[in-house]
Amino acid sequence: HFQLIRDLSKEFELSKDPYWSSFDIDWIWSFGSRRICSNVLLNRVSDLKRLSSITNTLEAMEGFSDRELLFTKLSNSIVHGFQLGSHAGPLCEEPLRGVGFVLERIDIDEWDIKKDGSDPHGPFSGQVISAVRDAFRTALTKQSPRLVQAMYKLTLQTTAGVLKKLFTLIEQRGGRVTKESLRGTTQFIIEALLPVHESFGFAKVLRKRTHGLASPQLLFSHWETIVEDPFWEPTTEEELEEFGSSADQSKKNRPRQIIDEIRKRKGLSVEEKLVSVAEKQRTLKR
Repeated sequence: HFQLIRDLSKEFELSKDPYWSSFDIDWIWSFGSRRICSNVLLNRVSDLKRLSSITNTLEAMEGFSDRELLFTKLSNSIVHGFQLGSHAGPLCEEPLRGVGFVLERIDIDEWDIKKDGSDPHGPFSGQVISAVRDAFRTALTKQSPRLVQAMYKLTLQTTAGVLKKLFTLIEQRGGRVTKESLRGTTQFIIEALLPVHESFGFAKVLRKRTHGLASPQLLFSHWETIVEDPFWEPTTEEELEEFGSSADQSKKNRPRQIIDEIRKRKGLSVEEKLVSVAEKQRTLKR
């Protein structure tokens, strides 16, 4: 993680925002999730010292207050909650990428066992893990999150006669051509980027439309953020006139469609318009 820390420190130093330009390496508490490590948890609780395996030695903890000692005991639970929240985000229950959580305040309502009896909510550490995970997931949904999709590098060789069909198919699948070059007098080499989730069945459809004159080679390229807001809805009169109702917009919103497809495949709840009278709806379509 040392390289991650150095890279992060450099980015913060170059930031024009005073909040981040004053970055201290001691803010870094954890990277997550453990499998990806592209998210970071920062500790900016003003009255608490750095909590890490480096400083939490017996000697370093001698000057800790009762609040700091309690917080130190709970640090593993807080980090665990961060790891769980990073491992499964609120949109598709998929790992998060490129998200930073800043912890600025902690309020602890201690349970008095002698006075109130055993805690009905179970072990305190488990409560902290659940609370932190849910808090991070809720905080993320408040910040207009975006989907991050895996991209394939698509390479294929074909003739000029099927280029139009090829480009149309790539565009329909949400891809884009990045390079085209001519080999010899008739053969074109096409390079493009194609979302991984749009690649299923792509080769079969491509060969059918081009009569077998094009065969794709797919190689993982990178992760790419979809700029479009999956939860955007038209609100003003101008937007409603241009885009229609929110229900119509959700059908055209590709990131929202991807979210719904993934959630359906995983058996998760999906917000969608239900037909109150299915038979009537079917009759009207006829």
